[in-house]
Amino acid sequence: MSLLFVILTSAYAYPATNEECQKLLLSILITSPAVVVFDNLSSDLLAHNTMCSVLTQEKITGRILGISKVATVGTQVLFLSSGNNVGPVQDMNRRVVTISLDPRIETPATKVYAGNPVRTVKSRREYYVQLILTIELAYIAAGRPQTQCKPLNGYEEWTSFVRQPLLWLGLRDPASRLFKQLEEDPGKDVLGRVLVAWLGEFGSVPKMIRDVCQRTDSSQYNHNRELREVLMEVCEEQKDINRRKLGTWISRNEGRIVGGLRFQRGDGHTAAQQWCVKSVKSVKSVANASFEMQVNEEILSNSDDSSDVKFNEDRIF
Repeated sequence: MSLLFVILTSAYAYPATNEECQKLLLSILITSPAVVVFDNLSSDLLAHNTMCSVLTQEKITGRILGISKVATVGTQVLFLSSGNNVGPVQDMNRRVVTISLDPRIETPATKVYAGNPVRTVKSRREYYVQLILTIELAYIAAGRPQTQCKPLNGYEEWTSFVRQPLLWLGLRDPASRLFKQLEEDPGKDVLGRVLVAWLGEFGSVPKMIRDVCQRTDSSQYNHNRELREVLMEVCEEQKDINRRKLGTWISRNEGRIVGGLRFQRGDGHTAAQQWCVKSVKSVKSVANASFEMQVNEEILSNSDDSSDVKFNEDRIF
């Protein structure tokens, strides 16, 4: 943070809802800050729609709190966050690069450090900026050679100006942890279990939510116990499966591919929406994804040690 911007920044609490997130971000971004910090997170980085848009789009538009006026603001801001044992979830997994620090001590707050990185960078800011610019200019002078790497859709410029120069130097891909996050997403694991259990129970026959709940809502249901258990995980309410919650959850995950399966809307003209699980044969697992883009195919990509702090390059925050 201090490397490029020697400024004072204000810290904010991470918003709990999307409505709160929209109001907060618009009020912050309208002042054109260089850095926005969400400090001391007590929960994971939730994938609010507005936050996801801010991290992928150049501008957002919204109504200014307190007045009937719509404003469009830029999003070229460095977003930082910190917290203990928290991380990005759902769609934030592909938008956040995480770092984890292991102090190797039971009470980190009492640890005595040998140096002060922030003070060091501030005192020699020009030197460190020069090093960064030297890497970029050298990469451009070399003809911007391309190193084979996994694509990160939506962040092509970041790949061109950050990932590629570092890969050219033989350094580790800074997006490596991000791809690992995509593979380890807990939401993906639950969705995968639902898809497999649903397919095992109903095949590819479209079913209404009502029919699914009637088939699985009995505590005596034993035919496909995994389906009931995982649906209870997703939408349990008062020890039963809540139809509205299940319908909303499936709609939110429509088309998302896990293990070569995905939810699709059923054909036909029924009073209520029908859902079915379909196999998508062209999809490759995140771990074995090809680097080559294939036309009309959907490919899911993913798949130092100091005396003071052990830095794990696999994580980012």
